[in-house]
Amino acid sequence: MIHIPMPISRAKLFLHLAGLIVLLNMSYLLPNLQVPRGFNLAAHTITELLAVLFSMMIFVIGWFSYVKEQSRNIIAFSSLFLCVGLLDLGHMLSYEGMAVFPPSIDLRQSVMFWLAARFVAAVSFLCVAWVRWRTCIRYGDRYIALAAALLFTSVAYWLILGNAAWFPLTYIAGQGVTLFKVVLEYTIIGLYGISAVAALICQPGSNRYRNYLFFWAMAICMMGEITMSISHHVTDAPVIFSHVCKLVSYIMIFISILWDQIKIPYQMLKRSEREIRDIRDRLFTTLESIYNGIVITDEHGCVTYMNPTAVRFLQRTGEEAISRPVEEVFKMKREVHPVYSCIFSRRSSGVLAGEVDLTDRRQSRIVPVEYSIAPMIGESGDVTGTVLVFQDVSDRIEFQQSQERLISILEATSDFVAIASAAGETRYLNRASRDILGLDESAKIDIRLMYPAWAQAVLLEESIPMAKRCGTWNGEIALIGASGDEIPVHQVIVAHKNEANEVLYYSTIARNLSDMKMAEYKNNLAAKVFENITEGVMVTDSKQVIQFVNPAFSAITGYDEEEIIGQTPRLLSSGRHDADFYRHMWTVIKDKGSWKGEIWNKRKNGEIYLESITIKEVKDKGDSLTYYIALFKDITIEKELEARIQHQAYHDVVTDLPNRLLLNERIGQSFRRAARNHHSVGIMFLDLDRFKRINDTFGHSVGDLLLKDVARRLKNSLRSTDTIARVGGDEFVILIPDLRDIRESSVIAQKIILALTSPFFIERHELYITVSIGISHYPQDGDNGELLIRRADTAMYKAKELGKNNYQIYALEQEKQTVAPDMMSLEISLRRAVQNGELHIHYQPQYNSVKGELIGVEALVRWKHPEWGNIPPSQFIPLAEESGLIAVLDQWVLKQACERAKSWMNQGFAPVRVSVNLSMLQFRQPDLVHFVSRVLWETGLPPEYLELELTESMVMDNPDMTMHILNQLKAMGIRISLDDFGIGYSSLNYLKKLPIDRIKIDQSFVKDLSDDPGDQAIVQTIITLCHTLKLHVIAEGVETEDQLDYLKRHQCEEVQGFLYSRPLPEDEVVKLMRYGAAKRY
Repeated sequence: MIHIPMPISRAKLFLHLAGLIVLLNMSYLLPNLQVPRGFNLAAHTITELLAVLFSMMIFVIGWFSYVKEQSRNIIAFSSLFLCVGLLDLGHMLSYEGMAVFPPSIDLRQSVMFWLAARFVAAVSFLCVAWVRWRTCIRYGDRYIALAAALLFTSVAYWLILGNAAWFPLTYIAGQGVTLFKVVLEYTIIGLYGISAVAALICQPGSNRYRNYLFFWAMAICMMGEITMSISHHVTDAPVIFSHVCKLVSYIMIFISILWDQIKIPYQMLKRSEREIRDIRDRLFTTLESIYNGIVITDEHGCVTYMNPTAVRFLQRTGEEAISRPVEEVFKMKREVHPVYSCIFSRRSSGVLAGEVDLTDRRQSRIVPVEYSIAPMIGESGDVTGTVLVFQDVSDRIEFQQSQERLISILEATSDFVAIASAAGETRYLNRASRDILGLDESAKIDIRLMYPAWAQAVLLEESIPMAKRCGTWNGEIALIGASGDEIPVHQVIVAHKNEANEVLYYSTIARNLSDMKMAEYKNNLAAKVFENITEGVMVTDSKQVIQFVNPAFSAITGYDEEEIIGQTPRLLSSGRHDADFYRHMWTVIKDKGSWKGEIWNKRKNGEIYLESITIKEVKDKGDSLTYYIALFKDITIEKELEARIQHQAYHDVVTDLPNRLLLNERIGQSFRRAARNHHSVGIMFLDLDRFKRINDTFGHSVGDLLLKDVARRLKNSLRSTDTIARVGGDEFVILIPDLRDIRESSVIAQKIILALTSPFFIERHELYITVSIGISHYPQDGDNGELLIRRADTAMYKAKELGKNNYQIYALEQEKQTVAPDMMSLEISLRRAVQNGELHIHYQPQYNSVKGELIGVEALVRWKHPEWGNIPPSQFIPLAEESGLIAVLDQWVLKQACERAKSWMNQGFAPVRVSVNLSMLQFRQPDLVHFVSRVLWETGLPPEYLELELTESMVMDNPDMTMHILNQLKAMGIRISLDDFGIGYSSLNYLKKLPIDRIKIDQSFVKDLSDDPGDQAIVQTIITLCHTLKLHVIAEGVETEDQLDYLKRHQCEEVQGFLYSRPLPEDEVVKLMRYGAAKRY
């Protein structure tokens, strides 16, 4: 769009607005006459066809016309008018009486096409009048605008033709137009009004003629919309008038676009032609007056033009040179003249240097020149000629040669030489200055940046002002070297001025004072180092009389400088070293010139300390001894810390027992000693039974204190030559060397078991713990420490299988039975066990103790490894808890148990509850309730036949969270059982609030129930407590008739144990369910 600054005056603005008001008021003066339907249809069709035609013409002009910088506003405007034309076409074809589209009873389609077209037209006017005009940068913007307009039109057609019922009614028979139509019409009128005013006041850079046309076109549109809004029927005369107004406004917009996009660009083209002629004339004048010589040739290399400078330089008139080959006019000693090279290559040569032969009959001379040649390319892309521009550089070369001689002198000097402009920017730096500053030859910097901050202040406040006043300045200052260090220099600055006493530039020369300053600096530094070093320094003469000491010497020894000068180092002797020590030290000093070691010396206060010291001889140039220098530091605390770290590296933090590293060293020593003496060595692997439960119940602080007490009892049970090491959380290894009879290890094991039998009193808690011990022997069971520990571990697991609290001596049969894997291999195999089908579930029946009826089963997981055979739960369950696999294991057991219970019900057996144990980790999972609910839903098992067993420690770990989770499970209908009751600690006040159904009496209380009054009292108390709280009670581990009789006698209604049945695989459970009463074994 062409922008010509023509802002409208305030008077004209008021005049146009007054005209707009008058025009709009005229809309209300039109008679509201009815016209025949046939005339109305014809008039409507003609005006709409013309409106569509002009809309398309507006689009075509806006789309295909180009000016210097096409505006995005015009692209958007023309694309929107294409949309307007298409919507008007839809309005015409859906008008009452047209048979193109399916008829609409309430004229909603035709009216909605009309309103949509008017709304888009109002938006298009805003694009031109209100939105700031911007140049179209990307060519694709035109197609984006066109695509958007077509997409909007398509959506509008789809909505109006296919879903007209979505829109509110616009006309009601007998009532006329609706409020919706009136509001929308006046909204469009408002947009027209905004666009009309904006056309006058918001586009001051646009041409006045177009703005006026746009203003009155939008005014007529507003008039037409007002007449449309006051009409009540499509056959009203104002409706026809409204369509005529729309057509007139489109014609005015068409004229405005035509003027703006075609006529004005044409005028600009004519103006450009005149300007080109003027530029050509000015260019010719420039060529005639320019200092450089110019020769223009045709495509064959023949001269077509020479400017006056070229004529004077080449000493040929234009008539003599025109049409002659360029090599005869501009002679150069080259095989191929550069003009021809330019013609062939079709590329500019750039600035080149050469020599021109100006020899004629009168004189002979070769003139150096600089020249450049550029090809002239025609419209077809072919070379139509060349332009040769050259300049005589004889004077410049002579001046450069003079400067080079001067610069070579400056480059050879070792002093710093620089030239800087009056503003301070370097113009020249000689080689010595570049080396000092670390700059290359082309570098230019502000000369002030060569100085450190303090020197810059001197330069700006003293040096340069004095040079300006007096012409020179000299003094000491510093530069910044390539490494960033300061370089002291003596500098002279000279100010070079013109006749007006203005400084043209500065020159300076400076001499490096680094060597002299460095010598001073080293002396000062040595003195400061001597005074401030933290290590003691002592200097003696050749007779070992102390000459100098530093403050650190006094701080370490306690002797002041005045007290020690003139004394000998023997004053510091502690007496801990004999004469041989000092004799050897001085021998080394004399032979090697120095000695380094550690000496115990004594301070002035009598305190003995250890120092690390280096003594060195100092000789003069004649190789005569002049001084001894001793450098030392107090390392007493370092040695104590080193000993402490050494102890920590080989001992356990909690128990202070040897760790695995120290154990391995002592195992190797004992094996070598046993081999020499033909003795045996015992290796014991100890694992504390139920330690994890104590740790979980009472916390790690109580667990650590218990481990310390266990370590103390173990030490008291062993010989002084035995080694006990802690190798894991609750695992210990005992090394028993020098066994003449391997049976001695059994005696020690019994002693250990007995030592741990009595209770431990930890923080007001009475704790009981047992131990399982495995024993292996060297060399009977192997000759490798790691192997023997592993075999002792295997024997320990055998002890756990046999009921714990006992010891087992390693036998090869144990390894054949269990092929005991190491813990890492066991963990890796456990991770694959579920997918490989190695895990399976056994179910231990639970019975009514009175009737003998089967009332439930407890799901117990079993693992049969393809290589290692049956892995006992006591071995893999703790590993699963430690590695985090217990949650996955619990989920698998829960799902399998629910599937089996539902399967038994489907086979027609009486429903029995299935009990599943939950681990602490699984109980803490945030999705536990959701998971249990999903399992029940997937398996179809009724919730009342699922019982979840929790331990006391789990319930008391986080009471609030536990109560919340148990209430959710209880609300689902699931039964809750409290397992291992009585072995931990519980708040009875809290217990009564828990939503539990059953309490299980731990088998440790049932085991000695027949003859242990303590167990009897505990069991009877638990049963009474359950009956009082209206809870069911079940006893586990029932193995004898006496136990059963006691439980029945005290009304324990439910039991389980080997007396009735061991845990059974699924198929045996099915067989058991076929019997109505329990079968005792």
